[in-house]
Amino acid sequence: MGLRTQGDRGASPDVRQRLLTGAVALMRQRGVDGFGMAELLEKSAAARGSAYQHFPQGKQQLLAAAAAEAVTEMTAMIQHLVETKSPGEMVVALMDWWKRLLQKTDYAYGCPVVAASLGAQNYPEAGEAAAAGFQRFSGLFAAALQQHGFAADRAAALGSLALSAIEGAIIQARSLRSTEPLDVVADHFRILFREGSA
Repeated sequence: MGLRTQGDRGASPDVRQRLLTGAVALMRQRGVDGFGMAELLEKSAAARGSAYQHFPQGKQQLLAAAAAEAVTEMTAMIQHLVETKSPGEMVVALMDWWKRLLQKTDYAYGCPVVAASLGAQNYPEAGEAAAAGFQRFSGLFAAALQQHGFAADRAAALGSLALSAIEGAIIQARSLRSTEPLDVVADHFRILFREGSA
């Protein structure tokens, strides 16, 4: 889903943070199997050997930490939206964020949590972090819906549906090189969430 891009952080993050930021960016672009440690070191402006200093178990450990980092940032974004917007407005805001990111990166950036999930067979710890993240995201959607009058079971189902629609729309948008799938999700969930709470 969301998250800051590599240039959005502070001016001089420490080496570990630069490695995580670089890993998340590469996961967005190529998935977990699409890059090696040498490329990550170059992208992160990190010295040779620094990756294994901070992640002695290698790429498996690094990807798990990067997936957890992505989940933490996305959780903070959704939590902020829960506290400041209605459920329908939340989806619209997320889709607007993704539209800007996709256009800014020429549709190169996808969701790093999805990337971690798809690589779970080879990198199970990253996959576990992604699975926990998806549960957290849909739970936040469900909590927001309950706050706006939806019954608990209905809120849980719609929270899961919204998450699936959002992630699917991001994948379609990248493939089609169009933000139209994001607009479709935003328009329909704005109506669905408004009608459901009436």
